Amino acid sequence: MNRLRFSTFLFLSMLAACTGARATELDDPSTANMDPTEPSEEEEAAMGNESPNKKGGKGSGDKNGPSGECAFHDDIDHDGDGLSFAEGDCDDCNPNIHPSRLDIPGNGKDDDCSGAADDDVACDNAIPLASSDARDAAKALGLCKTADPKKQAWGVVSARYIKPDGTTLGDATSWGILGSFGANAPRHGGAFLALSTGIARAPGMEGYKSPSGQSKGYTHPLPQGFPKPPPACTNTDTSLPASTGYDGAALELVIRVPSDAKSMSFDHDFFTYGYSTDVCSKYADTFIAMMSPAPAGITDGNIVVDGNGGTIGVASSLLQVCEPGTHKGITYACGEGTASLKGTGFEGKAATGWLRTTVPVTPGSEIKLTFMIWDAGDGTYDSTVLVDALRFWSQGVSKVTTAPAP
Repeated sequence: MNRLRFSTFLFLSMLAACTGARATELDDPSTANMDPTEPSEEEEAAMGNESPNKKGGKGSGDKNGPSGECAFHDDIDHDGDGLSFAEGDCDDCNPNIHPSRLDIPGNGKDDDCSGAADDDVACDNAIPLASSDARDAAKALGLCKTADPKKQAWGVVSARYIKPDGTTLGDATSWGILGSFGANAPRHGGAFLALSTGIARAPGMEGYKSPSGQSKGYTHPLPQGFPKPPPACTNTDTSLPASTGYDGAALELVIRVPSDAKSMSFDHDFFTYGYSTDVCSKYADTFIAMMSPAPAGITDGNIVVDGNGGTIGVASSLLQVCEPGTHKGITYACGEGTASLKGTGFEGKAATGWLRTTVPVTPGSEIKLTFMIWDAGDGTYDSTVLVDALRFWSQGVSKVTTAPAP
């Protein structure tokens, strides 16, 4: 063997032994095919070693192809991220690119192996208003990815419309994929999800009926521990059996969390016809979002609460879209005015305005997230909630919070 070639090969072998690196990590992809001192395949074989270019019998061995792309297109996990190219890793030279990861906006890379770089784009611009496919509701929230059965990619595992007791929701007017709700536009993409105890439509939309008295005629049990008396109420009428709800609607999502996500957020806006007549009464409607496994410190599973620890309803401290006044001892400042009630059917009533709930998540885990709304006391004086912009973030948070959305 040429002494210069042998010396170079011996140096690389010693370096690998000292660093613990694999042979492919020592290659300089820009010069590997140009370096005359690199051992030939025949010389490798003579020394009892298999050529890096022959490793596994399928790989190219060169980290970069002619255009600079990763050239490992085999069934070996070259970058050590747990997945080979054959198993779905679109760049087996970079452990930070993987189907289970978030797509980082603006970096020009296909971080999540979706087939396109920086593709955090909407997938909800052509969904029928009354689509019965609950995965369309997930798309309206911004969840465009479907988790694969082999648990390689993150995304939606399953989706279904249910009543708050978990049984099938058959009344398709209880939900809607809306491009607008009166003066309210989507927070992300071209649509959001509406869930309603009445009709999930705005005036002018097909099937719309006023939220003043649209009873759908069914009852159902509520999640354990609900309803909860609002903290601000001292004279709550508790004559309604705690197990009974009316005209409830819910979307249940099972989601595989990205492997590099540490928090999740979503935006929501609750409208109620019960302002101000149902304040602190048994007729006060409720919106909650149940998460399982529950985050630390959340004993009942509900991750949407106001600053007083109360659920979102007509007595919530977060009800800020309304005419100011004092009702049942609660003073409503209504700091956001009434403009966003226009064209919704809730004119003269109240809403929270857009709120954002942020919650810690465990990277790579599966969570069940259920958005639900129900009438209380009877099926009239309805409420509607809009939900949108469900996002995962690499930044962690220490606790669950709900506050006005930016």
